Amino acid sequence: MKVVDFRVIIFSVFFSRFNYRATAYMVEHDFYKFLNWFDDRAWYPLGRIVGGTVYPGLMITSGSIHYVLSLLNIPVHIRDICVFLAPVFRYVISMYIQYNFSLLNIQTQSSNALFHHI
Repeated sequence: MKVVDFRVIIFSVFFSRFNYRATAYMVEHDFYKFLNWFDDRAWYPLGRIVGGTVYPGLMITSGSIHYVLSLLNIPVHIRDICVFLAPVFRYVISMYIQYNFSLLNIQTQSSNALFHHI
């Protein structure tokens, strides 16, 4: 049984089509054109002024990772970065929380040992 099939990437909770298109636009153009970009495909038929209606943190992070990987001559499609960014961040944050709770557990055990001897 295969758990992950890399031939077909299923865009589920971790993927938003608009975030991918916005990141691809920012990578293809520059950040200032991205802030002034009028996306006529979002909120059809009205369109959307992206600069004033979006939190660009995800786009900047994905674009920065793409830029660094391209400087290192590692060819990665921006879609793959957008898809795998959320699971990687979840893993890093869960390891950080686990490490901090293990430190808290060590400190609690040492303080309990101190109070038992008094």
